Amino acid sequence: HSPWNSWDPDVQELRTLSTEDFEVIRVLGVGTYGVVKLAKHKPSGCSVALKVLSKEHVVATRQEKHILRERAVHLQLQHPLVARLYGTFQDDDCLYLVIEYLPGGELWSLVYSSPDREVDEDGGEGADPANNSKASQERVSPGQRQTQEKSDDEELRPVSPVRPVRAVEIETQSRTLDASSLSSLRSSYGGLEEEHAVFYLGCILSALEYLHDQGLLYRDLKLENLVLDSEGYLKVLDFGFAKPDALLSGDGSGDKVQSRNLTLCGSMDYMAPEILLHQAHDHRVDMWSFGIIMYELLLGKTPFYHENPRELGRKITTEAVAFPNEFEEAHPLACDLISQLLVKNPDARLASIQQIKTHGFFTRAFPSPEAWARLLQREREPPFVPQLSGAFDTSFFQTIDDEEQDELESDVEPYFEDGSHIFRDF
Repeated sequence: HSPWNSWDPDVQELRTLSTEDFEVIRVLGVGTYGVVKLAKHKPSGCSVALKVLSKEHVVATRQEKHILRERAVHLQLQHPLVARLYGTFQDDDCLYLVIEYLPGGELWSLVYSSPDREVDEDGGEGADPANNSKASQERVSPGQRQTQEKSDDEELRPVSPVRPVRAVEIETQSRTLDASSLSSLRSSYGGLEEEHAVFYLGCILSALEYLHDQGLLYRDLKLENLVLDSEGYLKVLDFGFAKPDALLSGDGSGDKVQSRNLTLCGSMDYMAPEILLHQAHDHRVDMWSFGIIMYELLLGKTPFYHENPRELGRKITTEAVAFPNEFEEAHPLACDLISQLLVKNPDARLASIQQIKTHGFFTRAFPSPEAWARLLQREREPPFVPQLSGAFDTSFFQTIDDEEQDELESDVEPYFEDGSHIFRDF
């Protein structure tokens, strides 16, 4: 949709990709298993995100199958709300995934970024003071911020039942914002205004519906994996924990999974009780995580946060979700839906995406199947459009400085092939 992300490579081009085809602009982020870099695909001039994984590290942490599965799963996916994996290649020491660059930044920034970030006059690269390593290290994690924002005297109570209201379609006018203005989307409760949150939640729900229709459990729903494109639309990224062939029958309301998916995966704040209890799980773990995201988007913190992982696990598996009194009075439909999604027992959890779409929380913004179709056709107005200076703008990311980039480059350990050729097909 945007001129700078219109690279449409042919099969032959993808078959012959190599490091020579890319010019690295800067590091966008550092994860558990690798580094993500903004790069220019030299033959087309287009911007892409290069996910670079050290083979030595992958093997040392026994992630070979996990990485090969991520590649196989992601290459099959084509959907307007899923980031595109163009192709992959490797050199002696690293594996490379060539992914669509989404310059609008993570959904995390909408909820947690401070209002005092400065942006250069041209809104271009290096616009963020977090481009220096100190600020980058001081990036407040969602967990830390949750403890800061929740006051001790804030009264919480379980949700009370709510009567549905008649659906009238609401849609907000989009506006263009730079990276320093994101806090204008937030409410007095610490999260986004409901009219903005419902757009992003609609995108996530539509993407989950597609993934589940493909027989995939996503299992890693969190704000950092939800990134905005140049038009302000949300896309899902990172399929490292996705589980293929987890097919279900019927409408998904209590079906048994074909296999016991017992891996402990995803980020703990978003993990369903059945995963923490090492029980078999299915697509309903994604619906739990969706409930956590919904709470976090609206209230600016996750519902069970605790800095001690053991206590966090106890709260997730035993405590009912609760809301501040004022929020519940102002947003009864949101509280009702979240409470149905965050039911501990998966058999009693609201897990049918069709039923979620027709809940009163969503029907005001999406009163009909046609309204949902307009979202997929990108005919809805997003809450904001990122103000970008061009294809290689990184102002919505908290990038790191050149010195730290050099350190990362020198940290890549050499890989010695042991004769197994596990990465042969990458």
